[in-house]
Amino acid sequence: HTMLGETEKHLKFDTTRDHKFEWVNNQENVWVLNDKGCYDSATLKRRDERNATVELLSGQERVVPVTDIYWKNEKKYEGSDDCAELPFLGLPNICHNLETRFRDNIIHTYNGQGLIIINPFKTLPIYTEETASFFRSSKDTS
Repeated sequence: HTMLGETEKHLKFDTTRDHKFEWVNNQENVWVLNDKGCYDSATLKRRDERNATVELLSGQERVVPVTDIYWKNEKKYEGSDDCAELPFLGLPNICHNLETRFRDNIIHTYNGQGLIIINPFKTLPIYTEETASFFRSSKDTS
């Protein structure tokens, strides 16, 4: 890809920046559905066929149906340019990836051949012919 200068920081995720990433080493890290319909970061303590016991980052333990937990992707996948390349594709992983990129003003994210664009409700210096060319050449359209 060609360098786009000022525009590029709104197109490519900067993995060198210090982003908030919740991960507990040597544990099975998961997302767990909360009572507000959102997902919290947790670690899996034990599970059986129906239920799982998880520990939230606050230290609180919860027993939830196994259908309400999703494996988390490791930090190296944080801010991925293409959600289809995430090892775990569950809704919380895709939403977390989109949110991470959005917080850095990166509103375009691929999902395989599709492009997801989140409206930032502010002007970003990205609507140029160079930007359009960048996206046209980024994915094989055949």
